[in-house]
Amino acid sequence: MRLSWTLLLFAGLTCASPLSYSKYSIHESRQYLPHGWRRDARLSGDLQIPVKIGLAQANLHRGEDFLIQVSHPDSPNYGKHWTPDEVREKFSPSEESYTIIAAWLKASKIPYKLDARGWVTFDAPVSIVERLFRTEYYFYEHTSGQMHIGCDAYSLPEGIGSHVDIVMPTLHWDIQTEDASSEKQRRLRRLAKRSAFKRTTGAIIDGMGTGFRTGGARRLTQSDSSYWHKFSNPKYAGLQTCDQFITPDCLREMYSFGVNHNPMKNNSIAIVSFSPQTYLQQDMDNFFGNFSPAQVGQSPTLKSINGGYVLPFTGDWWNAVETNMDLQYAMSIVYPQNVTLFQVGDGLQTGKDEYNNFLNAIDGSYCTYDGGNDLNKDAVYPNPAQGGYKGQRMCGTYDPTLVLSVSYGGNEADYTARYATRQCNEFLKLGLMGVSVLFASGDFGVAGYGSTCRDPVTGAYNDGKSGRFTPDYPATCPYLTSVGGTYIPRGKTVWDAELAWNTYLPWSGINASSGGGFSEIFPVPAYQQAAVSSYLASNTFPYNASQWNQTFSGRGFPDVAANAWNYTVGIENVLDLIGGTSASTPTFASIVALVNQDRIYRKKSPVGFLNPALYAHPEILNDIKVGNNPGCGTNGFKATTGWDPVTGLGTPHFQKMRSFFGNLP
Repeated sequence: MRLSWTLLLFAGLTCASPLSYSKYSIHESRQYLPHGWRRDARLSGDLQIPVKIGLAQANLHRGEDFLIQVSHPDSPNYGKHWTPDEVREKFSPSEESYTIIAAWLKASKIPYKLDARGWVTFDAPVSIVERLFRTEYYFYEHTSGQMHIGCDAYSLPEGIGSHVDIVMPTLHWDIQTEDASSEKQRRLRRLAKRSAFKRTTGAIIDGMGTGFRTGGARRLTQSDSSYWHKFSNPKYAGLQTCDQFITPDCLREMYSFGVNHNPMKNNSIAIVSFSPQTYLQQDMDNFFGNFSPAQVGQSPTLKSINGGYVLPFTGDWWNAVETNMDLQYAMSIVYPQNVTLFQVGDGLQTGKDEYNNFLNAIDGSYCTYDGGNDLNKDAVYPNPAQGGYKGQRMCGTYDPTLVLSVSYGGNEADYTARYATRQCNEFLKLGLMGVSVLFASGDFGVAGYGSTCRDPVTGAYNDGKSGRFTPDYPATCPYLTSVGGTYIPRGKTVWDAELAWNTYLPWSGINASSGGGFSEIFPVPAYQQAAVSSYLASNTFPYNASQWNQTFSGRGFPDVAANAWNYTVGIENVLDLIGGTSASTPTFASIVALVNQDRIYRKKSPVGFLNPALYAHPEILNDIKVGNNPGCGTNGFKATTGWDPVTGLGTPHFQKMRSFFGNLP
């Protein structure tokens, strides 16, 4: 039906009511540049650039209400999730929006292409695009050497703005300005590390190669007899030394789930990984051989997205750690349930956000081959570089699994509100379809990527010793479950209360701790209002308006937590200790998959979006009451009774969760 609207537009344009295009207002603007960027020269007016206009989606103002109806335990529609077709029909842009935008471009004498998925695209010289959007285009250079183009603000005519969600390229660094096979790009690709626009929130701290492993980056090899001796009996290591070495047995005891679960055909969970980070089967077998012998030789189900791959070796510790850890623990926890690996990207465009390309592959309504993604924030396919993925970007190729675990994130301040909101709304739609999406909350407390904070006047990033708190995105999106971190203090056991994760790293001079705080983009969602209000009313904060969002209107995060420190992981033929919310996220996600298993066994729907039920019944979690998450030269926030922006509502208690969700309709 939507496609037919596109075909009818051309016949109906002459009948459309004329609009005046003389009065403009600012649609998007940016006060500060993202981390590492500076504005360079003005673009030549005759340079031809591709432009994409994302149309406003219908009914999004009701989206949260729709989600609450299928997610709140008191709702008569709990668990009655929507089909993909129902989601598309409800939120597709209106016929009126297509018609009005087409009439505007026709009046401006710009040839264009309409896409039924909600995008309008065209190519035009910079001079014409600048006049159309009342803006100026510049080159922007990153400290890595990458060059993008964009602007600091753009405007739309009166009567047009309400029909437009986002325009690119504008504030989102979305044009590839040099040949992907150039020497500079080859040099950057050889770094094979994440930039500020895509990095791992746990095991990898810095996209340019600075990182941490717990215990002073200690590797537990056979030559390290004082430690290896404790692994001679995995059961012993799993229970008696969990303050030093977290294993699957530690987590089973801490969070009250067992072994030998009953796999259900319709149950599913996936780890999302971004190339070149991948797993090694030999590392999986090393881990399983020590902690889950029945799984030796077992692999996840690989679902490759846009050239995503698994290599027999990496030669690079950094590219092996994240996916190895996520899979080893997820597969151990849900065994013998199968685990899927969504491996995203060809690994050559490592400075670019792949979230949208992942969403494209599991939701055909989100993508379009002719427009929709931000071409420099989002990797471009087909990729002309040598060894790049030559196929079209995947669009609706796979069904989403019932649980998605994603251990990646970045600074919320690096995204415009419209870009982040558009992406966040896709997680809302997944929740409507019964998918539980879990993201890591970050590893630097109230600070941002790499323990950096922002100058309250200029917005520039600093050394993290002062400045404005920097929340993590997508963890701040209110339509997913954000997972913080806890740990077992040295000398304590799995039967003692955990604390909020907060560890000083002497070799870097910074604290690693559970990411948390308040969004500067997203308001407090209805399901969280009471919890956030209670926390703010019960605590005082020695911070001023230059340090954090004192309007008390921002979405608080994380929502929940799990152990995040001293995970024993098989990496490149040895055992290492790894830490971060990259570890806590797949742990919590796997326990959600076990809850789904029980509901499916009872012939019920999956739990879907977790947050409304968890906030309504926090008693099914283990409340974490001690600790804090320092950053920006402050102590951050403190954990306390009830929800807090350090560990959320607490850690999982599987037996309580299974009983509660099992009794819901």
